[in-house]
Amino acid sequence: MIPKISILIPAYEDGKRLERLLRSIEEQTEKDYQVIISDDSESDDCKKVAQKFSNRMALTYLPHKRGKTAAANWNNLLRYAPGKIIKFMHQDDWFAEPESLKKMVDLLEESGCSFAFSGWKLVNASNYVYGFISPEQERNLRENIDNLFLGNCIGAPSDTIFYKNEVLFDEEMRWAVDIDFYLQYLHCRPGFALTREPLVCIEQHNGQVTKQVQNDDAINLREFEKIFQKYSLDNVTMFCEYMLKIRMRRQKYITMKDLQGCRTNKVISLWFRERINYYKSSMKKRVLKIFHGKIG
Repeated sequence: MIPKISILIPAYEDGKRLERLLRSIEEQTEKDYQVIISDDSESDDCKKVAQKFSNRMALTYLPHKRGKTAAANWNNLLRYAPGKIIKFMHQDDWFAEPESLKKMVDLLEESGCSFAFSGWKLVNASNYVYGFISPEQERNLRENIDNLFLGNCIGAPSDTIFYKNEVLFDEEMRWAVDIDFYLQYLHCRPGFALTREPLVCIEQHNGQVTKQVQNDDAINLREFEKIFQKYSLDNVTMFCEYMLKIRMRRQKYITMKDLQGCRTNKVISLWFRERINYYKSSMKKRVLKIFHGKIG
């Protein structure tokens, strides 16, 4: 019998966190699921954890040859998943309570939408904060889903749930891959449901891919440029100005082509203000360095 829910776990070299996630799945009151683990690891760490739980739940383990990006592993799971409902869970995240999966499934099924998401509890080594989409952000997304380009207010894949369709992750992307996937999916199947209740815990730690690439200017610029062109956002002034700000922040220069579609005076004024503040800060640091050098 095909399970209703496919819980998809892309794994990589962290058996301890994978075990924490599987324990939280084991505690769920909703039982109509199959767990599928696609493992990019070179070691057997995650495989051993999967074997440990294989007789305690419906679980399939798939070894996977690591691709160019993590998205290749995510797509391997999507292609394999038999369930009509897809629930991604990254191995460093976990369900916040035993009712989490049931609440997410009920939200999706009762809403009449194909895509839903919840609030989340963001956890790091020292504390945690609750995250959720604001009423203003929700209103903006419902007016135009392309507003997601201005900031990912949906959250990580682990706080989403959706009906399976043909949409896949862009395997060329590393940073904006989730934004691109949400835009693809919601252009294909408009409409979404949400709850602000934090149903998943999202861990922040230094080993994450996002930590490694979030300050990489070249990757950030390239991926936002791709989304900007892919969804034809250059015909909306607000998106043009946001893209220009990204270019200015990442490239440190602009061209006349970059200014197309923008309210030019407003953006150039912003650019000069940012540059002046930058040079003021740099000059202050230089003067202090010289002063302390002389004192020393």
